[in-house]
Amino acid sequence: MGIVVNNLPLIREECEVFHLGDKQITEIMSRLHNDLVKGLGKDTHAKSIVKCWITYIQDLPNGKERGKFLALDLGGTNFRVLIINLGENHFDMQSKIYAIPNHIMTGTGIALFDHIAECLANFMKEH
Repeated sequence: MGIVVNNLPLIREECEVFHLGDKQITEIMSRLHNDLVKGLGKDTHAKSIVKCWITYIQDLPNGKERGKFLALDLGGTNFRVLIINLGENHFDMQSKIYAIPNHIMTGTGIALFDHIAECLANFMKEH
C-alpha cells in the first residue's frame, strides 16, 4: 500500500501548518533559552516551567580512578543499576535491569521515584 500520487497536493497542503520558518524557529530557540536560564537561576527556579538542577563534574576521568562506583540509567522502559569496582589491574561489574511498568511510566513522578528507590534497594541488598 502506498500514497496515491493524486493525493500529494492535498497532503502537502494539510501539512503546511507544521512548517516553521526561520523567524518561528528563532523565537522557539529564544524562549527555550530563557526558560532554561530561569530554571537554572536560584531566584527564578521555582517559577520556571523548565526545572533544571545544576550538577557539577569536578574532574574528568584520567584512568587512575579506584573504588566502587554506582551507575544508574533510566531509559524509556527500563531502569538499569550497575555497581562497578575498579582496581589497579582489574574491574568487576554487576548490573541488573528492572522493567518500568506502563502504569508507573505514565503515572506520577512520586510513583516513578518510589519504584526507582525500591529497585535500587533490592539491588543493594543483592550486591
